[in-house]
Amino acid sequence: MIKQIPGKKDSSNGIIDLGDEKDNLLEWDEEYSLRMRASCCQGISFTPFSNIITFDTPTPTPTPTPTRFNSKILTKQEDDLLLSYLPNGKESEVTLLYRGSNDGFRVSDFRDKCEYAEATVTIVLSDQFNHVFGGFTNLQRTSRNAYANDAGAFVYLLRSGKGDNPQKFTIKSGQEQHAIYDYSSYGPTFGKKVKHKK
Repeated sequence: MIKQIPGKKDSSNGIIDLGDEKDNLLEWDEEYSLRMRASCCQGISFTPFSNIITFDTPTPTPTPTPTRFNSKILTKQEDDLLLSYLPNGKESEVTLLYRGSNDGFRVSDFRDKCEYAEATVTIVLSDQFNHVFGGFTNLQRTSRNAYANDAGAFVYLLRSGKGDNPQKFTIKSGQEQHAIYDYSSYGPTFGKKVKHKK
């Protein structure tokens, strides 16, 4: 096999013999022309040269590490951390139900995919601030139009554009009845707004 063939069809600036490929590795971001012929040693050929094939070697795009959540948002490290927050930890089985960028961002899009699903994790990316956060509930969303009790629900922060450390926030004792707000015209809503006394 001949690499980087100049214009003359019977000459080359590089011969690659079978077995010495490691000494003739191609570079990324280059254009190469190749042609081949069978020979037993230099100068003794059995076939004429093939037609010239020209191709580029673009720098490869790294393949993202697959995550258990099948998320386009989470890094592998964030994926592992979020799994550790779940009741069954790393043994949890997860299935993607809804992705806003594919399924739409309307409440009805979310409800169509997630209504009546049990034990759901919500993952949110705030593009403006590069925050990744969300929540978990064991409960089904059934458009009950009321708060619902779930002592195992929590909200979390995985990534902060301000540099805050990841955190899991569990429900305050005595507030379990306000774990989620399941209203038909709302997306995933966790907790209850509390007014602070001045």
